[in-house]
Amino acid sequence: MTPRTRGTLVLLALLLSGACTGRIQSGGTGAGAGGGGSEECPPLPGSNSETDRVRLALAPDCAGCHSSGDFGYFASATAFESLLVRNARLIKPGKPEESELVMLLEGKRSNSSQSQMPISGDSFAKLDAAGKTKIHVTEIREWITNLEAPGVATQANPSITAAHRVDATFIELGLRDLLGLVENDFYSDAYSHGVYTLYELSADYYDLRSPDRAPGQWSTAGRFTSLGGSSAVVSAHGDPSVSTNFVQTLVPLSQAWCRMAVRKSGNTALFNVATAKTGSADKAKARAQVADWHSLFLAEKPTEADLDDVMTGVFEPLEKKAGLDVAWIGTCSYFIRHPLFIFY
Repeated sequence: MTPRTRGTLVLLALLLSGACTGRIQSGGTGAGAGGGGSEECPPLPGSNSETDRVRLALAPDCAGCHSSGDFGYFASATAFESLLVRNARLIKPGKPEESELVMLLEGKRSNSSQSQMPISGDSFAKLDAAGKTKIHVTEIREWITNLEAPGVATQANPSITAAHRVDATFIELGLRDLLGLVENDFYSDAYSHGVYTLYELSADYYDLRSPDRAPGQWSTAGRFTSLGGSSAVVSAHGDPSVSTNFVQTLVPLSQAWCRMAVRKSGNTALFNVATAKTGSADKAKARAQVADWHSLFLAEKPTEADLDDVMTGVFEPLEKKAGLDVAWIGTCSYFIRHPLFIFY
């Protein structure tokens, strides 16, 4: 049985098993959303009371700028875990020295216009040294060291649901960040009757934005709720299930976003080993880039068999049939639709 076949069977099993309906709370289980008899959600992988303590301790210094918008890590416990804890670039479980969060807090982030947090004044580490923070950098390092990498449970527990589906907010903000895309790739600034708004650059970009996020985008409200997103503006409850609408929305979105990301000039967030011009002629480099994507999107180091499967089953056939551009786009989209990305 090939890895792709096993992946398909895993996805089928998870679809048949259903999903919990409770709201995920950091450090514990959430109350079922359906009233009496609803199953409660277990915490996210890697989530514990220490994660919630770190979130609350960082909030006084960080929430002022990070409670809404594209980097709303402190909007809720769920946002903190979905957008920060599960962001493979900001936090690498077990490796604080490689986590950009630590680099930013210590003022040591290189190759970026933003080398520290807070952006102006003293770095968080200097504030910590002056006794002006609620948590020490050493405690944050220890927390990251003890974090478990997200993944799918390997042993079944009949008393709980072992997997959760990525939510619409993570797809809107987290996936966009992983692909190296930003808001300006989808919108330009505009004014309607003197009110600031955003102008959609192209419907082909398949942009996604919560209708509750100011300035609201009514054109993407249906797309956001189809991915299970909740919204007070359009009176939509969150849906954590793998519905037909979810699948039919994720597939074209993954293709459109991967096309933008692959074709984006200088996109080192996506291509940090090879380039979009690298093909089978330089098989070692193309394979190394696919290995990097496997770790980036699936939070799992690939085996040689995993890489063989992606190269011979996805990348090389697409390259031969449609060229390099389609090969990279299709491979990127393959990872986004993979069960280990959809479920954690």
